[in-house]
Parts: sequence; C-alpha cells; structure tokens
Amino acid sequence: MDAIQTETKQKIFFVDGPGGSGKTFLYNTLLARVRSEHRVALAVASSGIAAELLSGGRTAHSTFKIPIPILVTSTCNISKQSILAESIRTASIIIWDEAPMVHKHVIECVHRTFCDIMECNDPFGGKIVMLGGDFRQILPVIRHGRQADIVESNLKRSFLWQNIQTLPLTINMRVRTNNSFSDEAFEKFLLRIGNGTQQILDDGQSTIELPRYICIEPNNNGLQKLIDSVYSNLKTVDPDNSYLGRAILTTKNENVDKINTLVMDQFPATPSNTKIYLSADAVADEDQQGHYPTEFLNSLTPSGTPPHKLYLKKKAPIILLRNLNPTEGLLNGTRLCVLNLGTRIIEAKIQNYRG
Repeated sequence: MDAIQTETKQKIFFVDGPGGSGKTFLYNTLLARVRSEHRVALAVASSGIAAELLSGGRTAHSTFKIPIPILVTSTCNISKQSILAESIRTASIIIWDEAPMVHKHVIECVHRTFCDIMECNDPFGGKIVMLGGDFRQILPVIRHGRQADIVESNLKRSFLWQNIQTLPLTINMRVRTNNSFSDEAFEKFLLRIGNGTQQILDDGQSTIELPRYICIEPNNNGLQKLIDSVYSNLKTVDPDNSYLGRAILTTKNENVDKINTLVMDQFPATPSNTKIYLSADAVADEDQQGHYPTEFLNSLTPSGTPPHKLYLKKKAPIILLRNLNPTEGLLNGTRLCVLNLGTRIIEAKIQNYRG
C-alpha cells in the first residue's frame, strides 16, 4: 500500500507462502482496499481455478494476450491504443497468482509489453506488480525436459528476479483454523520436503520414507478404508455439504478409474439415477482405420480425458476437464454435483467451495 500511495523505489513484490498460508485472502484484501479508493486493480493467475478465487480475476494468458508457444523474444498482442493498454496504464497494482507455474519467458514477455505500453524501461514499465505462489509446488512443465531445464525455466532464473522483493507468509492459517494434530504434522512434513530438510534414505534414489500415519494398509482393505475415511456415509448424507473440499489424489489414470468406480458403487443405485456414457472414438484418417480398431481406441485413456465408460450416479461429485465457460465459473478443475443424467446431457451444480 505504501508503494501505491507514495512514490517508492521498490515496485515489484513476490508473496511466497505454502498452501494454506493465506495468499488468496491477502490478494483479495488488497484488491478490495485499492478498489475502495476508486483505483484500478488487475487480478490474474496462471491457472483457471486460481483466477476464479480472485475477486475479478482472469487467467494471465487471457488478460495479457500472451502468445503460445512462448519464445525468449515474445511480446503480448496488445495494441498501445487498445482499451486493455489503457487499463494497464491506469492500474495502480497488478496481482499475479501462481506465477512460479509459468515459464520465466512468460513473465518476461509481459514485462516487455508493459515497457512498450508505458514507454519506460523499468521492470514492468514502472507498474506496481505483486507476484505470488509457492516454489515448493509444481514448476513449469518442459516437454521432454531434464531436471536442469525445469530449474532453469523458473522465475528465479529470470533477469527480473533481482528487482523483486520477497514477502514471506510462514503461518499455515488453514491448519490453525482446523486445529488438527494430523493436519499440522502433515503440513510440517510437506514443508520439510519442500525446503529440502527431510531425511533422505541413502539408496542412491533420493527416496523419502513416508510416515506411517499417512499410509494406507498394503492389502485389499487399505483402499476401502481410505474411501470410507474420505467419503463416509455416502448413502445418507447431503452431498452439497459433505463433499466440499474432499478428494482422493493419485498419480496414475488406472488408479483414478479404479477408485472412482469403488466410490461410485457406494452411492444408492436405481435405474433412474445411474447412467453409463460411452465415448465415440474414431480415426480421422480413413486410410488408417484398419490399423486402429475401435476396440483399441476404446481402451485408451489419455491424460485429461474421461474413460471410455463414464459411470455416474445422481448426487455424485464430478470435476471438469476443460474451460467451458470461465465467466460462469466452469473451468478446468471446477467441482460439481450431478443433479440429473440425461441421454446426452448431464445437469450439474457448481459446488461453491472456496478453500
């Protein structure tokens, strides 16, 4: 706020904090304060869900017209005479959440564009910019990249980093609010991994031993106990209140399909509330159809696509895999509750979870 209200030298900031430390709360508080003074504040994020959590937020690629693919010399497709350029000129602050997720060239591309719009060679054209995120989480994804390539692509390797002041958030407000010992212990365990202080087994593989309290039993009952712990009493509770903030994460698609089927089997089953949707798979090139039979295509489940047989029931939680309508909150990662199952249409309600 001092940088906004007075002419200070430091104008670029980075809010660094682990998940649950209150970064989004801080952003929205700043946005509300600045806008209450009739100033312009732009809020963007590197992902659709993060943008949805910001007041008036949009994705950075959509707002700043960032080109794809990104190159070391790229600039955004923003005309100096456009309304967007005028909004950038008049903005008192620009907040960018989840900045470590994007390649450093994306940040530098926006920097060059701002310099051109503002006709100033200072970082980001002299605008006050607050970046935020957590370097302990996922870094930019480099196709076929080595570990060194991924590290080299992150924001800290950019020439802009020397101009950024880091503002750390250290208290996990989510754990403090829940007041749970298991949550606190797990949060400290994750921080030790992220900070590189967790003990590593001397096996040449950088193996980390997981605490027993976060592991499921290595038998047939272990997975079922996990499901019962996360989704208890599926046949009796109200899904609008019971499933918010709950999820089971896994790294492989085959495990996703297996867990989804086990969870779905626990919902009440009647002919009117159960539906199986089949995908329509075909080869675009007619000359290649003989090489790829339909049965083979049906067996494939590429990342980011549902299985060939989509097994659903009413009141079940589902998640979107595409940005269907960002203005209405229908983004990749949005969670919904199934209301009705038609022949070709699924009616669902967005779960208003803002964790």
